[in-house]
Amino acid sequence: MSEVFVEKVDIRVSDVDMYNHWKLSSIFSCIQEASGHHMNTIKSGREDLLAHGLAWVVARSKVEMVRYPGFDEQITVKTWAANPIKFLYPRYTILEDEQGVEIGKAVVIWSVIDLGTHKLVTVPNELVKFFDFDRNALIPLSFPAKLEFEGLDSSYSYKIGFTDMDVNQHVNNAKYLDWICNAIDNKYLKDHTPKSIQINYLHETHMGEIIKVDWAISDNCLKVTGSDQNAISFNALLEF
Repeated sequence: MSEVFVEKVDIRVSDVDMYNHWKLSSIFSCIQEASGHHMNTIKSGREDLLAHGLAWVVARSKVEMVRYPGFDEQITVKTWAANPIKFLYPRYTILEDEQGVEIGKAVVIWSVIDLGTHKLVTVPNELVKFFDFDRNALIPLSFPAKLEFEGLDSSYSYKIGFTDMDVNQHVNNAKYLDWICNAIDNKYLKDHTPKSIQINYLHETHMGEIIKVDWAISDNCLKVTGSDQNAISFNALLEF
């Protein structure tokens, strides 16, 4: 595997929910930010891509959690990049508590878009030459599968606002997890923490758009589809 990047993360009060569980959106943000910090150290970060008119985007994410830490705990994040597959750039992450016990793991499939056309492109070689491939690659999770749902019987609508946006002028991928958690009864979330969270990003969303969040819970699984007037924006599967 490539070089493993390690950093410590303190869980702030704003990172936990009303039941003192590390929020799903905070977990996804933590993983994304650690990945960005690593990419900066190997000269394949945001600014390096911007110089070529390119940007990293998340295509699919899957996280499995053993335990949800709470406020004032410190987490160790270990992340590394794997071999690119055409337009896909997998990255793996391990989350450990202060005792060094693994509490979670993740696979995030990144892609790169041309900021002019918003189409997927391959990354120029000079931006990936710092990766060290094929060295006993550790793969803690398999690729997130395709998700398609029908018959989702509950829904609500959400208008995307200023605080949903990120520096790339579109909705940050972690925000979708807040929308999902807001869709269902908070009492359910008090006694049910997801063992597995997968979200597939299909279509960009922007400020001012109305997103319809359709969902259903059955057999300890929450299935969610978010869409605007034109297309499905994301599909998500949470297993409890």
